[in-house]
Amino acid sequence: MTPRTTRRTFTKGLVAGAALPWLTPAIVRASSRGEKVRHAGIGVGGMGASDLRALAASPHCEIVALCDVDDRPLQEAAKKYPKARLYHDFRELFDKEAKNIDSCHVSVPDHMHAPIAMTAVNHRKHVYCQKPLTHEIDEARKLRLAAKNAGIVTQLGTQIHSHTAYRTCVKLIREGAIGKVESVHTWADRGWTNDGRPTQIEDPPAHVHWDLWIGVAPFQPWGKDATGQPAYHPKKWWSWIDFGTGNLGDMGCHLFDPVVKSLDLGPPLRVCAECEPPKNDTWPSAGRVEYWFPKTEYTAGPLRMTWYDGGFKLGNHPPTELARLAPGKSLPSQGSIFVGHKGCLLLPHWKIPSLLPEEEFKDYPIEPAPSVDHWLSFIDACRGEGETSANFDYAGPFSETVLLGNLAKRFPNQSLEWDADSLKCRNFPAANDYIGRKYRRGWEIEGLS
Repeated sequence: MTPRTTRRTFTKGLVAGAALPWLTPAIVRASSRGEKVRHAGIGVGGMGASDLRALAASPHCEIVALCDVDDRPLQEAAKKYPKARLYHDFRELFDKEAKNIDSCHVSVPDHMHAPIAMTAVNHRKHVYCQKPLTHEIDEARKLRLAAKNAGIVTQLGTQIHSHTAYRTCVKLIREGAIGKVESVHTWADRGWTNDGRPTQIEDPPAHVHWDLWIGVAPFQPWGKDATGQPAYHPKKWWSWIDFGTGNLGDMGCHLFDPVVKSLDLGPPLRVCAECEPPKNDTWPSAGRVEYWFPKTEYTAGPLRMTWYDGGFKLGNHPPTELARLAPGKSLPSQGSIFVGHKGCLLLPHWKIPSLLPEEEFKDYPIEPAPSVDHWLSFIDACRGEGETSANFDYAGPFSETVLLGNLAKRFPNQSLEWDADSLKCRNFPAANDYIGRKYRRGWEIEGLS
């Protein structure tokens, strides 16, 4: 595990970042005359390819530059956008293309989200950043403040945020369908893990620019694990503490979203995890995390939200006592149950919610809220038309909450009392060494390092 920044170094960096001379509060738009948004795709394989395709579907978007540390997806993207200029290093892209681009998307491993997004912010470019917004808690705070000061358009890549299923959940909770909410249970069957550090160190393949892939994280040599598969790239980085954010960063960012949004939750008061402690530099593959939030307009009092991942206790589902909340229902492998005064709301991932008990709500009209195109709304907002719904003002605090669960997983069974204003634990100082991270030498980023 990498040594983390202290509160003192974080505060110093935050204060310095607040006064960055190149950031002004003026709103920046891609075009004031309706020209196309000139877009750079950073990370164009996997989810990056999907984001690139969805953003380019806008008639107002022009792909002018592409960047990836792996030649294979970069060349595939170049075939579809032959006029785009190609890069391996995002820093070179911004150095050479700053005057030629208006926006970018950041769809790369978690540990590089903040460095790339902050570089875009420093150049006053609009940013669509995949979830989780950042790898570290303090990065989310710094990035949000910098983006706000720069006046750019931002969007977190939680596309289901704009889907009819989650928008309908928000609508039902806020119209009081189940009354004031007393508690929420949220779960995912994902159980990311890995097969250990490389057992055979090798030179990276020629198509992978390995030092660029490592980026700000501590250097690790390329190699294959005990199964004969690459230990990190292209997919196994999810579960490594240095590179990924595990189950919470992957699915928590989706599943927490309708809970936080519908209940208008602010920062949690405390959090506690029940799981195995991290080992072999890997996030626990299964666990339970309890969050406590202050009362809001939509809750009956202080709210307890319980998160289960990796098939905690019972296969792919949370504990059996939740079955009583959904009689006659088979719990989905991923979803949430909201417990209210008048009944329950069951929200499967990607499906319209239902109200329970069904007999009591058989006459309750559920009118689905329409979906919104999450990507096109970003391009439109860059042109000054409308606003994004998951901008960094929302995504920053939201990401801090999700990542706080990972902080708790470092210290199982230790209740952490959280002070969101100062980004520190009041009662357990050891946790404060893991609020941020020190970037690898030569990879310092203004506003973050």
